[in-house]
Amino acid sequence: VGLRFLSAPNGNLPDTPIENGYYAHLEEMSGEAFWVNEKGELVPLLSGQHLRPGQEIRTSEGGVAVMRFPDLGRLEIGSETRVKILPKDDPARIYLERGSIRAETPTNEQTVSISTPEGT
Repeated sequence: VGLRFLSAPNGNLPDTPIENGYYAHLEEMSGEAFWVNEKGELVPLLSGQHLRPGQEIRTSEGGVAVMRFPDLGRLEIGSETRVKILPKDDPARIYLERGSIRAETPTNEQTVSISTPEGT
């Protein structure tokens, strides 16, 4: 499990509106990335797609997905990674099952809590 945290220069990250239960969106991706539907099937993600709490995101070998959260900033999901978006009121906002992520927060004071199989 790999984690890397950065802050954005001058804290300049654009906001993404929270609408209809969504609170993140897929900003960009390369390679293949998927979300897991209720039947456990992998569904290809599309750039710009909105994401909800509870959704599991997976990247393939060589795949990278970048999610934008209005309050957390930018989260880059590395190759062969599995993450789950947790509810906004959860102390850990992301569950990292395996792989690597890189978080870019709006300011140096911003924190991102991430839960892993080993703990938070």
